[in-house]
Amino acid sequence: MQRSCIWIWITGLVMLFTLMTACGKSKEQKVAPKASKAESKTPAQPGTLSGTITVAPALKDKLPAKPLLFIEVRKRKSLKTPPLIAKRIFNPSFPYKYSLTEDDITLVGSESSFNGEVYVTARIDPTGTVGPPKPGDLGGEFPGNPATVGDTNVDIVIDTAY
Repeated sequence: MQRSCIWIWITGLVMLFTLMTACGKSKEQKVAPKASKAESKTPAQPGTLSGTITVAPALKDKLPAKPLLFIEVRKRKSLKTPPLIAKRIFNPSFPYKYSLTEDDITLVGSESSFNGEVYVTARIDPTGTVGPPKPGDLGGEFPGNPATVGDTNVDIVIDTAY
């Protein structure tokens, strides 16, 4: 009886060791070897869009205690089209400097669309809801819309109360 229990116990340990070893090997096969610095190529820098967002003096008293700022980038002027980028910034200090890249894209399937002309808007939404502006929101747009990806000084003044 004791021999059979020991035999079962040893067999279990061997199986466990075999499984652990197999799992480790499959993990090692999935991980690609790291290239040395000499072998790696510097990827092309993606386009950027940057600027500063300020709040018009007449609207500063309408800012919520902890504002939620949305920076939205669209391929079309209409606010009814889904944004390519809808970046949320919690409790920003104004003036707020921003920089957007293709890493900020939120519209699935549009990863290669951050180029050319785009329309840039900013909105402060006290409820944190994505979508077109609604009563209580504050907003503004880049006066030079459309901007071109790669532009700097895409400055926006929050000057509209909806």
